[in-house]
Amino acid sequence: MEPNINRRGFLKVAAATAVTATLVKEAQPVQAASKKVTKTTDPKRLQTILMDYLADIEIIDSHEHLATEGARIGMPVDALTLVGMYNYVDIQNSGMPHIDGEGLWSRNYMVDFSLPLKERWERVWPYLQNVKHGSYYRAAKIAMKHFYGIDDLNPKTYMELTERMRANNTKGLYKRVMRDACHIRTSLVQNGQVRPQDPDDLLTPVLSDTINAAGMYNMEYAKILSQIHNMPVGTLDDFLAVLAVHMAAKAKEGAVGFKLGTSPMVNPDWRKAGEQYLEVAKGGRPGIELQSSLWDFICKQAAKLDKPLAVHTGVWGDYRTVDPKLIMDAVMRNPETRFDVYHLGFPYTRDFIFLIKNNPNAYADLCWSWIVSPTITREAVNELLDLVAVNKVTAFGADYSFNVECVYGHLQMAKEGLAEGFAQRIARGWMDIEEAQRVLKMWLFDNPTKLYQLS
Repeated sequence: MEPNINRRGFLKVAAATAVTATLVKEAQPVQAASKKVTKTTDPKRLQTILMDYLADIEIIDSHEHLATEGARIGMPVDALTLVGMYNYVDIQNSGMPHIDGEGLWSRNYMVDFSLPLKERWERVWPYLQNVKHGSYYRAAKIAMKHFYGIDDLNPKTYMELTERMRANNTKGLYKRVMRDACHIRTSLVQNGQVRPQDPDDLLTPVLSDTINAAGMYNMEYAKILSQIHNMPVGTLDDFLAVLAVHMAAKAKEGAVGFKLGTSPMVNPDWRKAGEQYLEVAKGGRPGIELQSSLWDFICKQAAKLDKPLAVHTGVWGDYRTVDPKLIMDAVMRNPETRFDVYHLGFPYTRDFIFLIKNNPNAYADLCWSWIVSPTITREAVNELLDLVAVNKVTAFGADYSFNVECVYGHLQMAKEGLAEGFAQRIARGWMDIEEAQRVLKMWLFDNPTKLYQLS
């Protein structure tokens, strides 16, 4: 039976133990340090050393929405393609007048190729100038310099950039960008399909339509699964059966994980969930009990299939609804599920870190984070090292859909931030260069490889 020691008693015992340990240590002969110790504590010099190490390191890109290469080279790309994804959101928020029906994923004006480039450019340019100091734009700026030799996008260069992009928009583009320039082994991609992927060795699928299953905003997704698998979906039990079959089939087909989004949730209530499912079948809206119960079911199915569950947290729109704290109960309730939690939970970064710290089945994924804010993410590097086991962090995922060149720009920003963050650690004497390099390799390659069982 263990002795009953209160906190004060524990501290007395600990203090006595520490004194004894010190006396024993002093009685031992001094041993020479076995590890090489760097002779510099200058953070800038240390950052340069780490950047040199990172220059050719092999990468697992943990998160993309990239279309297949065939789809990308079939697009009539132009200068606005390069900046037309996240910068579109920023220029909308800087004041560009909104057109009904226009959005990032539907009728995105910057990539509406039915309209002349000149017309789109003249509308966008006044607002694009407002966001050119932002992190989203910087990734594109790095890419246009590296691949196309153009320092910046402006009225004098947009046509030249367009011509160079179109000349490069040919077969082998993904290899030139991702393998040759970025040294990416593979990218975990959520582009709406499992097979085929193109190129198959560079795009490894994560099934994202489980987001539709958990949302259950209408019966369309249920009807699609019913047709694919020839199974009924009249009741919630029917839908759960076909969803389980679908997830197993996609895992067998090659999906290495599944995806869910964050939202307000309650504990599963299968009686209410069944009633709400029938209401949705009649054209009604889903209740929180239905969505929460489906979320939990997908967690358990992912665990049964031994696949991680990627979870979006933070950043978008009403960010209160994507707070990482909202998934705490589900993470704790499903200890067998491996949760790959995305995006540092912006702006709730410390809540995100403590979610990872306090749950052995939750892992931190910094995908997207470096272009949301390299400053916040760089500071989070040292907070993660303070708080989280180093085998629980994945450091890079670019999170693009059609502007593959920006993967390179984002990666350079990630390397800069990682090198600066780890250099600070070394300069303080808390880590040596060799250990920093070991951990960086874990974060950029080993950890995502193990989490997603890529080898």
